[in-house]
Amino acid sequence: CLGVVNSEDSVIKREGTVAQKIVTGRPRVDANTVALWHLDETNGDNAGDDVFDETGNGYDGEFNGTNIASAVVEGVVGKARDFNGTNDNIDLGDNLDIAYNATQSISEWVKTTGNGYHAIVAKEDSSSPYKGWIFQYRNDLQAIGYGYVHTVNSNQLYVYASAPINDGKWHHVAVVKPDANGNNVRLYLEGVSL
Repeated sequence: CLGVVNSEDSVIKREGTVAQKIVTGRPRVDANTVALWHLDETNGDNAGDDVFDETGNGYDGEFNGTNIASAVVEGVVGKARDFNGTNDNIDLGDNLDIAYNATQSISEWVKTTGNGYHAIVAKEDSSSPYKGWIFQYRNDLQAIGYGYVHTVNSNQLYVYASAPINDGKWHHVAVVKPDANGNNVRLYLEGVSL
């Protein structure tokens, strides 16, 4: 993971009198972090929670699928998970209270060679009108996208931006939804607005 902090010790980029030092490592939890999963657990598939929220807010999850519990791979920093692209997922239940009309910032490291639609992270009702939101990769569009649905055929928003990431390399993707109405949704690839 990547963070930028001000520093007087190192100069990587200098503009005026400000220097920045790039720090790599695990993301840090702050007061604005709702949930953070590193996906580096090696405890296998338990009868209960398998993936643990680092914030202490208790948004832990359960492995679902054929091989997700044992599919530990090298990540950008530490370990990661290898989802099979068909039925592997982590179920957080309905306790993660991020509604379709909430402001959001979501970021992930992803590595794929898959085709089709791939949810990076999503929350939606299990029955019509399927209110919820999704941050996804669509191979057919070579794009990352964000969408939310309040009611079927109305109050929907879908935003896509070109991002051909299915090359088998790690990519940092993010979405920022700065207001409840979905105005000015921004998608990012490698920290650059698309």
